[in-house]
Amino acid sequence: MSARTGAPARALAAAAAVAALAALAGCGTGGTGSIVFNSLEVGDCYYDGDPLTDPVSLDLHFFGAERFADAMLVRIQEGTSAAINADGVYLSIGDVDQVAVGAALPVGLGENVESVLYLLNTCPAGRPAVGLTGTLVLDFFEDADGDGGPDAGDRIAGTLTASGADDTDPQAVVAADLVLTFDFVMHRGHPARRFPTYDALEVY
Repeated sequence: MSARTGAPARALAAAAAVAALAALAGCGTGGTGSIVFNSLEVGDCYYDGDPLTDPVSLDLHFFGAERFADAMLVRIQEGTSAAINADGVYLSIGDVDQVAVGAALPVGLGENVESVLYLLNTCPAGRPAVGLTGTLVLDFFEDADGDGGPDAGDRIAGTLTASGADDTDPQAVVAADLVLTFDFVMHRGHPARRFPTYDALEVY
C-alpha cells in the first residue's frame, strides 16, 4: 500500500460521521454494485476464525445519497443495517458543480471527493475504518432539475479505484486496495431510509 493515512484517516472518518449525523432527509436502498478487494488486511480481526488477511468481496445492498446545498454524502454498504453495524464505503463530495462525468476524479483528503472504508460488521471489536486515496469515475451523475447535482429520481453510477493504509497501531494495521462499483437512483420517502445517528467512528 502506498498511502499511510493515520491522522488524515481519523479526520476524514470524523467528518463522515458528523455529516451522517446532520442528514435529515431519506435516501435509497435499491441498486447494484460490489466491492472487490485486491488486498485487505485488518489486524486483530478474524473472519470465519482466521486472521483477516485475504481478499474479501462484498455484495452491496444499501445505496444512499444526501445533498447538503452543493455538497453530497454517499453511503454504499453491504446489508441495510445502520453504518455502525455494517461494512461499506463513504464518498463525500464537497462541490457537486466540480464533478465531471467520465473524468478520473482524484480521491483523497483535501480533494473535492473524499472517501472512507469501514468494516464495522466484519470487525466489530476493533471498529476499523481507513481513509482512501485513488480515483472516482462517474458514468452517471444526473441533474434533472439543473441545480448542479443529483436529487431524488436521479441516477448515480461509477467506479472507485482506491487504496488506504494505517499502521499507527502495529497490532491493528488496516490496509486495503479495492474497486467499488455502484449504480443506483436516489429516492426520498418510503422505502427510503435516513442516515443513522451513531457515534463517531474510531479509526486506528
